[in-house]
Amino acid sequence: MSKKILKWILCGTAAVFGFISAMMLFAPALVDKVVGLVEFKGSDIAFGKEIMMGQGFAVSAYMLPLFLALIGVALMVVAALGKGGKIVPIVAAVCFIGAGICYFLPMVLATPSIPEGLEGELKSEFIKEFREGMKEAYKLAAGAIVGGIFSIIAAVVAVVPVFVCKD
Repeated sequence: MSKKILKWILCGTAAVFGFISAMMLFAPALVDKVVGLVEFKGSDIAFGKEIMMGQGFAVSAYMLPLFLALIGVALMVVAALGKGGKIVPIVAAVCFIGAGICYFLPMVLATPSIPEGLEGELKSEFIKEFREGMKEAYKLAAGAIVGGIFSIIAAVVAVVPVFVCKD
């Protein structure tokens, strides 16, 4: 098998795994520990969702896995086309690793919607209590776990062409 075809296969595989990882943001990321009925999708945490009476999630840094995974996919397409040299797959792998790590941190990256009138110390105390409550009440769901694993596998596959397909 020629090295060019092998490079296409490896870059394509990494891109597909990265795309699957990105789509896992729209699957359940958190589920309650007790009953298992209350689920929050990663997109709810990332882009905000009202739970009840103005309380819930605000736009947060949990959208980072989506963007990092999609950047990694774009870079793998560039690498498959033979552009960018050896640095592009390495940067893509770093993006995939970052996305994989972020997928496992929804409770840390989630931001509550702040009630009106809270400023300074009260605001920081509210955020601290919100995050502690999240850690006690919720656990990772399948979407976050699968997204993180697929992203890390994409990172490993993305680096392989650097060492195997020497031009």
